[in-house]
Amino acid sequence: MPTSPSPDTGRATTPPGDEAEFHLWLNRFAAHKGPRGAEGRAHAERFLATLGDPQNRVPTIHVVGTAGKGTIAHLLTSRLVARGHTVATHMSPHVDDPRERFTIDGRLPDWCTVLAAASEVDRGAEEMLRTTGRSPSYFAVTAAMSWVVGRAAATDFSVVEAGIGGRFDATNVIERTDRILVVSAIGLDHVDVLGSTVTDITIEKVAAARGCSLVVLAPQPHPAASATVIAELKRMGADLVKVPPTDGHDWRVEADSVAAAVEALMLGASATQPGIRPLPPGRVEHVHRNGRDFILDGAHNEMKLSGLLRTLVRDTGGPAACVIAAVGRSKDLASCAAALSRLAPIVITTEFDTYPGSVGTMPASWPAAELAAAVEIASPATRTLVADSHTSATTAAVQLTEPDAVIAVTGSFLHLSEMRSALEAASR
Repeated sequence: MPTSPSPDTGRATTPPGDEAEFHLWLNRFAAHKGPRGAEGRAHAERFLATLGDPQNRVPTIHVVGTAGKGTIAHLLTSRLVARGHTVATHMSPHVDDPRERFTIDGRLPDWCTVLAAASEVDRGAEEMLRTTGRSPSYFAVTAAMSWVVGRAAATDFSVVEAGIGGRFDATNVIERTDRILVVSAIGLDHVDVLGSTVTDITIEKVAAARGCSLVVLAPQPHPAASATVIAELKRMGADLVKVPPTDGHDWRVEADSVAAAVEALMLGASATQPGIRPLPPGRVEHVHRNGRDFILDGAHNEMKLSGLLRTLVRDTGGPAACVIAAVGRSKDLASCAAALSRLAPIVITTEFDTYPGSVGTMPASWPAAELAAAVEIASPATRTLVADSHTSATTAAVQLTEPDAVIAVTGSFLHLSEMRSALEAASR
């Protein structure tokens, strides 16, 4: 039987044979620091070559940006499926199930398909460990799973959401010249990796347009982003299609406008008008438990938190009554705290764990007490409470708000996953 690398020890283990083993197998790739930068992308290219370069099999839409990538990828997938096509979609991160990262036609693949793909990916990972002494990163493995699962399903198209940046992202390995690059809204995030200005970050993201003939630009909140995209594409010789902003700047409507533009460009016909489809988990997701309304949204930086506030004002008439938040340590503490203070008059802070069985490179949260203190500095009038668990955070939020109040749950997607488990347990 083939063996798989155990990145934390260098030893080999058998590939996953069932759902439980798959989770353990996948999480092992999070237990080490994979190569970064140009080396990381080159490593991803070599890894995919061992799998037969599945990323180059079919026409692909590659989505980069700071906010809205996953929503655009999801809505575009829905549009293509509605036109009778089959689509493999890569999205990141997941909320409840890692298969959210590699769906077919917007649905989770069955476990037989996943385990077969994992065995194939496992052999490639073993080859990389043997020849380079290093295993692929968690993100590179899930991206490879998407392409291998899509190949097994013989899909017509691939829709790929990038991770951080673009130039050195593990998804920036597609060599087809007919691919379309979509640039979603760009703002400040991952400044330690991408640069300290919107211009710097835009340059890194739009670098994924190398060898690409067509780029679709979503409405941009920062003029510097639009100007930089135009300048960079002129230098590269790529064509640009700009999607205009909508009245009211509703990010959901604008995301669907971008998806419609790509649909028309790909299929050579006018876009369909199917309306806004339900979004994937963790994107303004409404959850009703024990008679209370919760909105779960993975707004993990200032730009996304501000967008969530605009959505709440538009949909519910005002901010939330209370917010339960946990923010990753890689995020800017002060700006996130200030945005949380605008989101609700009561902010309950907590912390999230990493994926079970993973250590080392998985994101860690800001300590709940530090996040609460930052909120108090940003807005002394905001009431803060530090919760020692997601269950106690839920209990406090219910006790501190009226029965008809909206409670927002936001921050890291890892936090959302744990909060959903707490809400499910409370409803039993």
